[in-house]
Amino acid sequence: MPNWINWTPEADATIRRMRVEKKSWETIARHFGISRDSVVLRAKKINAHKAELTIERVDRDALPAGHPVTWGVIAQGPWPGPLRHQTPT
Repeated sequence: MPNWINWTPEADATIRRMRVEKKSWETIARHFGISRDSVVLRAKKINAHKAELTIERVDRDALPAGHPVTWGVIAQGPWPGPLRHQTPT
């Protein structure tokens, strides 16, 4: 009989944390005592399946308009042509 897990916010946070720490899917699955596929499916559902996932601090102030971190995400998008606006300096 397979092991079942009731996914909680704490379990989701553990998956995210372990992925940020570059833990393998197998290691995460062993931690929960479930199959690798179950962990991968849950990670996809909570959008934590990418290895480059980072945890953003929620206690920091908002970034100013045109900040390289936020503007870079906008300016770097999958545009069909060249970028018409220059990145603020």
